Amino acid sequence: MLFRSVELDLRTARLARDGERVSALSMLLAALKDAEKSAGALDDAAAIQVLTRERKKRVEAAESFREGGR
Repeated sequence: MLFRSVELDLRTARLARDGERVSALSMLLAALKDAEKSAGALDDAAAIQVLTRERKKRVEAAESFREGGR
């Protein structure tokens, strides 16, 4: 269900030509597809774990860039 929601949001963002949303949703969809390949079908709880892990990666990367003066 969550997987389908991300796909629909991505389609909407593409039609609206919202580059930032398209980029973010594409990364999330790729992470979900990768997790689905390695673990099989994902339920919503597993999808939320994947999304939480991806969010943590992005927050840590942003902190590293700030600390590095970028």
